[in-house]
Amino acid sequence: MDTSEQIDPGALRIEYRAYIEDLKRKWLAQKRVESRDVLELMSETERSQVRGTIAMWARYVTPLAEAWWKERGYRVEWPDDDSKPMKVFELEGG
Repeated sequence: MDTSEQIDPGALRIEYRAYIEDLKRKWLAQKRVESRDVLELMSETERSQVRGTIAMWARYVTPLAEAWWKERGYRVEWPDDDSKPMKVFELEGG
């Protein structure tokens, strides 16, 4: 398969989602910003903490996600815009 062609490894995506959701649940239990307000009603300090937590999660999960896919013969490509999904490609010879 051409490595530039995006693939859709259906069952692996389901397994990956479960893996990431479990990681995130455990991670957030220790890192969650304590507030009863929605983001729009938070103080600037609380909003800053939330943005910091989101950035910490991205730094924490990125190498774990890349390693998870690599173990299964794939590489990931992260979008510039976080509202878009990552892309998964089969590794050459995979």
